[in-house]
Amino acid sequence: MVLKPASATPLTALALAEILHESGVARGVFNVVVGKRSSPLAEEFLRHPKVRKIAFTGSTEVGRS
Repeated sequence: MVLKPASATPLTALALAEILHESGVARGVFNVVVGKRSSPLAEEFLRHPKVRKIAFTGSTEVGRS
């Protein structure tokens, strides 16, 4: 699983990753990608053949893109 949090709140996702690791979830099962520009990441996720499902929460503008 890969989580790309909102650029305004990346620490929440990083804390969640740490909690999961401390609880025994193996590294690499839950991943966090941070950055201010999500377009390049979204394009990679949409085009990569190993990505089977994408879910997101966000604005209508983000959903349309």
